[in-house]
Amino acid sequence: MAVWRIASCVGRLIHIDRNTEDVRRGGFAGVCIDLDLTKPFCSSISLRKVCQHVEYEGLQLICF
Repeated sequence: MAVWRIASCVGRLIHIDRNTEDVRRGGFAGVCIDLDLTKPFCSSISLRKVCQHVEYEGLQLICF
């Protein structure tokens, strides 16, 4: 399944990590997305009967 499709379910895709693009890492994908902080975060996404776990990094850099 395309990484951009999964990322677009969470927010607006800004950037895909080079290692993810080159398929150098298996098991996870690194992406940068624009999140709407007024909406709750999702912990998983189901696409085509496949459940993808979602983890967020860098949230400590956000001032609420």
